[in-house]
Amino acid sequence: MGGVQQTSLPQINFDDYVAMCGAAKAWGVERMCGYYRVEPNTWAAIQNAWHATTSQNAHFPAMIDQEAARLQMGGQPRVVSSLTVQQFERGAAEVGNALGNFFGSVAKAVAPPGVGAHVLVQWSDGQRYPGTVAQVAQGQYLVTMSNGQQHWVAAALVTLP
Repeated sequence: MGGVQQTSLPQINFDDYVAMCGAAKAWGVERMCGYYRVEPNTWAAIQNAWHATTSQNAHFPAMIDQEAARLQMGGQPRVVSSLTVQQFERGAAEVGNALGNFFGSVAKAVAPPGVGAHVLVQWSDGQRYPGTVAQVAQGQYLVTMSNGQQHWVAAALVTLP
């Protein structure tokens, strides 16, 4: 089955690294990697590359906390300008096992949930709970939880299962 394919590490600038770290804190690493189309192993290598710099920056943890809080309050994820289209495509291709899975995953990740969609809601305890979208408003969803309660939830905290 051929040799191991070498992939180059994306050159992430500091602001982009803060944005991705904040997204990882707000959403979890898996969702952040999916959103930015970065393979988890590549993310680990990026973190390793930035470790020496960020460990000496006393403001770095607060910057991550601020970005995570912004996302948790419904802010839009930052565009990571240092990831090229080629790197986005490579990351997505590495995640999917087949082209059909790739397009299904992209469609699922890109298309926002509509009324009646089964979703997972990230709660303040860090857990995800199932629900169904009852209404859609700008930047938020009215979600009927499995126990029948309805809550307005910021779009950033609602994902398709």
